[in-house]
Amino acid sequence: MKKTIQWIAILIAVSTIFGISALAAGNELGLAADKTELKPGDTVTVQINLTANAGMGFLALQTAYDSNVFTVVSKSAGSLLPENVEMHDAAGLAGFDLGDDLCTANVTDTGTVGTVVLQVRDDAPLGGTTLRAYAEECYTWDLQELSVSDGSLALTVAAADAGTENQPEAEASATPKPTAKPTEAPKETAEAT
Repeated sequence: MKKTIQWIAILIAVSTIFGISALAAGNELGLAADKTELKPGDTVTVQINLTANAGMGFLALQTAYDSNVFTVVSKSAGSLLPENVEMHDAAGLAGFDLGDDLCTANVTDTGTVGTVVLQVRDDAPLGGTTLRAYAEECYTWDLQELSVSDGSLALTVAAADAGTENQPEAEASATPKPTAKPTEAPKETAEAT
């Protein structure tokens, strides 16, 4: 029993000396979209969410998409610390940096980091595609590196409905055609006097 207590004391001391943080677990990204079934030309609004946050000072994340399927229409900061979000782009990536270099404490809030509006290319390949949110960097305010679980979202691109585009509407007839035969007027009979 005495040796067990000594080992526990040694583990606590080592953890304190080397700064092993309990914050390393429990950070998670998630993606949510307004629709998952798409057609060429459609737009989809995707929210990038921090769904679990054990405490962090800085998070640089990317939302990866297939640039053969989508183009970015717009991006905006979300409700989670919008004054501290920087946005950047590269082919197939929509990036958000959340945090502040002057941060002096960890933030534990969760919420929407950013929103990306994507448009399905007219020549997009049909079938399934996956969006993925992942952390490039994540640190506590005192620069301890943190791990963050990725988020992903499956979307499907289907063919446009055949025969519904550019079809003229049926023209209304100027004079409706009768559907029944007219009835004959009753014949008058002459009375003999």
